[in-house]
Amino acid sequence: MKIHWYMKHPVIFGILMPAVGIEVATLLSMLFQLPFFAIMGNSVLEYTFLPGMLFDLSRILVGLVLILIMKPGLWEGYKAGFSNERASMSIKLAAFGLIMIVSNIIENGIVGGLPAADTPIGILNGILHGIAPGFYEEVACRGVVLSLMMYCSYNKKDRITRSVVLSGLCFGVAHLLNLLSADTVMTLIQVCYATAVGIFFGGVYVRTRNLWGPVIFHSLIDIAEFIYIGDAGLTSYALASSIAITIIYGAIGLYLIRPAKRGEIEELWADAGDSAGDGQG
Repeated sequence: MKIHWYMKHPVIFGILMPAVGIEVATLLSMLFQLPFFAIMGNSVLEYTFLPGMLFDLSRILVGLVLILIMKPGLWEGYKAGFSNERASMSIKLAAFGLIMIVSNIIENGIVGGLPAADTPIGILNGILHGIAPGFYEEVACRGVVLSLMMYCSYNKKDRITRSVVLSGLCFGVAHLLNLLSADTVMTLIQVCYATAVGIFFGGVYVRTRNLWGPVIFHSLIDIAEFIYIGDAGLTSYALASSIAITIIYGAIGLYLIRPAKRGEIEELWADAGDSAGDGQG
């Protein structure tokens, strides 16, 4: 099998892929807005929710396209991860995400005092804004990037830990894009806990080779944040919870791939062949 550049440099690919996907989704959402402007003129600007909803739908579309184009022929053993096989186990392991769901509700609704959306459009917007990253990021960062790293490190003794940790780091670093629209300190904090959450969902994925759990709970985590209107900012609770989340989810993710489970995981990923050679990134 031909060794493509992304097989030689999976870490670089892992950092670039989410960012490129977001840019593609941004361009698509802008294109999707054109018919509305053509029909409604500048009055469409009154629908302030429209750009965000179109962007979210574009992210979902990009995720679906990824599933279609990332065929097994690109690297041996690639699977989309949405079968019924081990779906129940995937959901059960990902249920640790309830901790972060509760934390988001406390941070935004109780401590932050933000109002929850109470209109049909507001509720739909909050739900869609949670599902879009939950679906796209799990497909891209776990389904594609982590699968590639498992493949490229085939026959390496540390391939499970290496793949899960590096893919988690790539997921965290990808959040640096938020520097374009958010506070520097808040963004760096997000990079830290996103890395830990990436390791956690990565642990769930390599244990099950199924994305249902990560997609469902990633979406619920984000819905529990975006269903509130406004931004609570960097409160003492937000800082403390971010530190706790980083420690807790990093630890859970590593526990899921503990030595006692390595044989089970290797057997599950046995079809990720070694034709990639030693091309590491």
